[in-house]
Amino acid sequence: MTGMTTAGDDWERLRPWLPDALAGVATFLLGVWEVSHDSSGLTGGPTSYLLTVLLAVAVGLSHRLPAAALATAWAVGFVHVVLGPGPMVSEVLLAVVAFGCARWGSSAVVWLSGVSIPLGASPGSRDSRGARTTAPTAGDSPPPCSAPLC
Repeated sequence: MTGMTTAGDDWERLRPWLPDALAGVATFLLGVWEVSHDSSGLTGGPTSYLLTVLLAVAVGLSHRLPAAALATAWAVGFVHVVLGPGPMVSEVLLAVVAFGCARWGSSAVVWLSGVSIPLGASPGSRDSRGARTTAPTAGDSPPPCSAPLC
């Protein structure tokens, strides 16, 4: 009976993905722990859990599919800009995506990730006019007045 696969065949096919899947699961668990144990109030809510899932997917794909990992990392940035959640410490793991893109990506992915790093490191809490892109928290001071009649 040719064409049938056994459990051993499936395991051999999925085995190369195991380290990547474990890295993604570890990232997810770290992110969930961070969101659930944050006492500062900067993270929390469904948006932070969405960021955790996206970050875990990006880390998990960084070796086998670096282009998809880079696109997912851009989705993390998009969520930050559009929905405005606070930064998470676990986002430092985006360095894994940057390494994966540089090491295993095509030339286009290497260039795109190289352009993405300075853009991602630029101040993300303000838009092009200098206005806040996130809601102020209770401890924030009001922004300085720049209008002539303040």
